[in-house]
Amino acid sequence: MRNLICFSLLLLAVNLNLYSQDPPLNKPIAKGNLITGGDLDFGFSNSISEITYLDPVYTSESKSTNLSLSINPKIGYFITNGLAIGFMPSFEYRHSKYTNQSIPELDPNEGHGIGTGISIFIKYYLKNCIFFELESGYTSYKSKSTGDYVSSNRDFKIIPSFGYAIFINQKVSIEPKINYEFHDSLSDSPDVRSNGQSNKFSFTMGFNIFI
Repeated sequence: MRNLICFSLLLLAVNLNLYSQDPPLNKPIAKGNLITGGDLDFGFSNSISEITYLDPVYTSESKSTNLSLSINPKIGYFITNGLAIGFMPSFEYRHSKYTNQSIPELDPNEGHGIGTGISIFIKYYLKNCIFFELESGYTSYKSKSTGDYVSSNRDFKIIPSFGYAIFINQKVSIEPKINYEFHDSLSDSPDVRSNGQSNKFSFTMGFNIFI
């Protein structure tokens, strides 16, 4: 979490230092314009969770490896030249493999889930088309694991990122970016409750239309 805060503050400092340098208005990032489009995100992470079994009651530790793929439509508004704020819903598929650290002789457990969420974002474009973005949001999803074990999951995330906008023309851009993600998750089922945190780098490919 401390690394995430430092990284976010570094991005903010860069933005503030360059904020007075208005981006060129021959790019469609002027005050009053809209940005629409979406991101395709692929991520990989390892996390440690504390699991509480409810019947009988005891606690153990679980290590998980997670692969995720998400599609995130977005819409935003430029409140000043180069600086946009907005929101984006998300649709995510996640596959996880769990290993019980307290009882290592147990077979690993695998699961998958589909979820939906909503995030807000703030994004700033520099003159050279490099951009910085900060996103925060919430995702809820159902997952099913080995033995038809079903659980409800809630995930809070903070994601600072940076990338480069490739303008195809005055209205369209392709935007690859690198993200550093922090997730705080809670999972509930009739017999088990777990919570854990994870940090990961991910790669996103974005496509935007400016109006």
